[in-house]
Amino acid sequence: MYISSAYGSKARIFTILLLFLLLYLCIIAYLLLIRDFCSPLIEYIFTITLTYWQGTYLMLLTLIILLPFCCLQSLTALKCTSFISICSIVLLSICISYRTIEKINNNLIEWNSIKYISYSSIDILFAFPIISISYLCHFNVLP
Repeated sequence: MYISSAYGSKARIFTILLLFLLLYLCIIAYLLLIRDFCSPLIEYIFTITLTYWQGTYLMLLTLIILLPFCCLQSLTALKCTSFISICSIVLLSICISYRTIEKINNNLIEWNSIKYISYSSIDILFAFPIISISYLCHFNVLP
């Protein structure tokens, strides 16, 4: 609304297309994360081995289940997901802390091999997709 009054209807359409592209790429990133994280969990629980295509079907099933909730006029149907996401972060923090304490107690960490600062441009380029996805997938409120 503000863009169309300042720059015209073409800028409004351009902004809508950019927002659509941003959200589309964020959905793809989240679905790939779901496939990569849930496939080993399903393999562990059911003692099966998932193929690449079965992981892709799992990703599509997740999309089919969540898409109707995301397309509602109001997102109040997803209000319990914030509690679930906080619980999952707490669980992840507990698991990481447990594994870290376990490795420290067994002297399995080679402290000299940890690279705290890198001056290599290859390492920076390797980390850039992680940083950019973290930035793009955690926006506050769209105007």
